[in-house]
Amino acid sequence: QYKGLKEAEGMFYPRPRAIKLSSLEVEKRPLGVYESLLEVGTV
Repeated sequence: QYKGLKEAEGMFYPRPRAIKLSSLEVEKRPLGVYESLLEVGTV
């Protein structure tokens, strides 16, 4: 469209704030762990 302007030049993009991990391991916990941390259901 514009002579001498390469693709994506002239457009300002913010730098990424995160990176994508190839293999993500997630720790699984029972809900009781969170209940005890937040003292849910205690009087």
